[in-house]
Amino acid sequence: MSQYTSDEALQKVKNMDMVTNLYSNHVFRLAIIELVENKEPFTIMIVGVDNFKYINDLHSYTFGDIVLKNFADEMKRILSKDVQLFRSDGDGFALIYKGVAEYDMEKEFNKIQNIAQKPIPWNGILVSFTVSAGVSSYPESGLDADALYRNARITLTQAKTGNKKKCVHYTPQLLEKATNCMLLTAALKASVFNDFEGFTLNYQPIVKNNHLELDGCEALLRWQNPKFPKGVSPVEFIPLLEKSGLILEVGKFVIDRAFEQCAKWNKIMPDFNMSVNVSALQFDEPDFVDYVLDEITKYDLNPTVITLELTESKQVNYESINSAFEMIRKHGIKMAFDDFGTGYSSVDIFRSVSADKLKIDRSFISQITYNVTDQIVLKSIIDMCKMMNIT
Repeated sequence: MSQYTSDEALQKVKNMDMVTNLYSNHVFRLAIIELVENKEPFTIMIVGVDNFKYINDLHSYTFGDIVLKNFADEMKRILSKDVQLFRSDGDGFALIYKGVAEYDMEKEFNKIQNIAQKPIPWNGILVSFTVSAGVSSYPESGLDADALYRNARITLTQAKTGNKKKCVHYTPQLLEKATNCMLLTAALKASVFNDFEGFTLNYQPIVKNNHLELDGCEALLRWQNPKFPKGVSPVEFIPLLEKSGLILEVGKFVIDRAFEQCAKWNKIMPDFNMSVNVSALQFDEPDFVDYVLDEITKYDLNPTVITLELTESKQVNYESINSAFEMIRKHGIKMAFDDFGTGYSSVDIFRSVSADKLKIDRSFISQITYNVTDQIVLKSIIDMCKMMNIT
């Protein structure tokens, strides 16, 4: 191959996406630069396939490429001729609209969504999916190409949170939120890798309501960092720990410190109980149960004084963690469901997983003296727990 042919091939790879035969993300960014230089109003939309990883994992990466190619072909078929379509990174596509008002982008997004959700037959397999999108416009969302591209990516990330299947338009508030999340995540990573600097445990007393005696406590994770002088609540930083995967290391830190403290207090009060919050992500780790048992041995604890509380910060597949629950309970450690009645938690957990305790979310308690509906719901939950020997 001659040098000329080789350079030409490399340039084609840089400019064209080999899977979809669309211009690449590189060309997309060059097009934005050119439009900004010409000071032409335009809108960009970056579309991402929701949960595309599952399509690859369930079938194959070759099959995933076929899905992307078919999707690109269908989009080209329904888009106006003056709309430019590009292949963005990964499962993404980018579009440039000229002369289309930003409020009309919802209609454009819905057209693309309808294509995605229409089942595509391929070798006897029907494939459909949903998409999410981020939108930014020149000059409203930014005055340079890098800002417009970044802002569209940020809004796509926001669109892919929660239930996905959304088209999100850029706002300065979104940028501020995304920037704060990135700064927080970076600071949390630094703390973890610096021997958990800034992480501490607070211990909230648990008192028996029949005679007001101390029964034990719950270990509550707190984090302080000089870069955030106003403080960061667990509601803010724990989801970031989970999203970044740092919760696995931090979770072990919490268990180690809480068990160590429990051992000290057990010397004074042998039946003092310690409750520790555990993320569902920790149960996905194959060595999690062994780690808990090793820590109990390390601090010479009676397993019956330990309660692990499953916090419900993501949708939990209770059936998949049932074996871990059973193994933990066989060793005398108690399991509890935390914040029951919120988010994804439901009576389905009673069918799927065996537990010892259930903590009802405070939202059911706050109006209990006068809200008849809450009284009925609460009584039903308590009665069901009694029948199933759950505290």
